[in-house]
Amino acid sequence: MPGWAWAAVTCVIFGLLAVDLLASRRAAMSRAVLISAAWVGAGIGFGLLLTLWPGTDAGQQYFAAYVLEKALSVDNLFVFALLFQAFSARSWPSSRLRPG
Repeated sequence: MPGWAWAAVTCVIFGLLAVDLLASRRAAMSRAVLISAAWVGAGIGFGLLLTLWPGTDAGQQYFAAYVLEKALSVDNLFVFALLFQAFSARSWPSSRLRPG
């Protein structure tokens, strides 16, 4: 891959991270879902770009890794839920005491 392509991808990633940091401050649940959908859309768009430009092999490898990563992140949520249940973690007793 040429150097300018890596530079373009790096700039897009940092731009998306900046937008995410600015947009997700005190976000409500519906806005958080939209932000998550935008990140998934960006990932799919990048995969389509890889499929169209270098070839289908690169796109297939990207999408296989993307789906695997999403599956592992969902698996981590189940592990955290089990740990919280095993250690009897409670919710905060008052909204005044919550950090943030």
